[in-house]
Amino acid sequence: MIGLSTIGMFIDTNNAIYVNDQETNSVQIWYERKTEPMIIKPENLNASK
Repeated sequence: MIGLSTIGMFIDTNNAIYVNDQETNSVQIWYERKTEPMIIKPENLNASK
C-alpha cells in the first residue's frame, strides 16, 4: 500500500517508482521486482529557516 496522502509519483528509466507520501512524511522507492519499498524520511524537509 502506498498511502492515503500520496501527492506525487515518478517512474525512472530503471522502472523504479518514487512516491511522495505526506501522511508518513516520507519518500517510498519501489525497485523493479521488489515486494517491499525502500523508505526515506528526510528530516526537516519542510522546516522554515
